Formats: sequence, C-alpha cells, structure tokens
Amino acid sequence: MSRPVHLTVAALALAASACGSTALALAQRDLGEGRFPRAMVRLRAEEDHFFSGSTEFRCRYALLRGLSHLALGDGVRASDWLASAAPETCSGALTPSERRALRLAWASLGHLPR
Repeated sequence: MSRPVHLTVAALALAASACGSTALALAQRDLGEGRFPRAMVRLRAEEDHFFSGSTEFRCRYALLRGLSHLALGDGVRASDWLASAAPETCSGALTPSERRALRLAWASLGHLPR
C-alpha cells in the first residue's frame, strides 16, 4: 500500500466529528486501525441506507467506502465512491478533516484535489 493511502486513512481516523451512525463510526475506527476488510464488511452491510439516508450520512458513507476501497487497492471503485462525496454533492456535509481526507484520497489516485 502506498504512503498516500496511509495518510488518507490516518486523516480520516483523526477526524474529530462523530459520524452520527454507529455503523459508520465503527467502520471509521476500523479504517483508522488498519482493519480495512472489516471496515468494508461493515459498510457493505449499511449500503441500503446510503440511498435513503440524510445528506450527511450519504456523504460520510461515500467517503468511508471510497477510502476502504482505496486501502484495499481498488482504485476504480474508490474513485466511484469518492465522487459521491465530492464537494459539489456534499457541500457542508463533511467536516474539515473529512474534506482533507477526501483531497488526500483524490491525490493518491492521481487526481487533482477538488
């Protein structure tokens, strides 16, 4: 795994805000502790809520899901999920730490930060 991925996951793990969802908080903790497959299992179990959840839930879910795919080496799926957390879609829904993690994730994929 490349260094930028570690920086992205670390940035998210240091986010001070609560996720608002126990499942997302547990997935965030798993990511921060390097348990990437476990985080993915938790997130996949919550995928149905992505479509019906609040904007904040959808944005945080998309960010965590993108970071999980990135940490597991799946850049294509990471890009798809990170696009769902883009500032155009998630204006004001992510904390500054989460927006920083999103920018680092984009950079680690070779994209210009949004």
